[in-house]
Amino acid sequence: STTEEKNAIKIQIGKNCRSVGMFYITHHGLESIIKEFQGQVELFFESSKEVKNSVKRRANNSRGWADDEYTKRKIDTKEIFDFGHKPFENLPDDAVENIMLDGYNQWPKSPDLEKFRSVMESYYKACSELASILLSAIAYD
Repeated sequence: STTEEKNAIKIQIGKNCRSVGMFYITHHGLESIIKEFQGQVELFFESSKEVKNSVKRRANNSRGWADDEYTKRKIDTKEIFDFGHKPFENLPDDAVENIMLDGYNQWPKSPDLEKFRSVMESYYKACSELASILLSAIAYD
């Protein structure tokens, strides 16, 4: 895309945000990482309870796996895996510098999930970069 085409897209996104209130992104280039992400997520949720419990969320760390959330005082019938930003990639996940308000990332250690962490981190990075581009477009005049 040329700079002119990119600016036209930014203008359209800005208009949609101000008038319609939404937009749908296509041709974002994340198709292959999304496919990898979905495959790894399926592998994780098909894992044994022992593997998932190894990264269970705790009172002091809301990142990891859970199957015990409540809605309106009833247990939800779902499982989740939360992870997020890690400011210092060169330090361990649980280093003080990497503990965010919601905790720190936990990763399962299982031969069946040897790619899980790298795919999750790649997906997170790709989505973060896309979000930055979209925020720039939304703010574009």
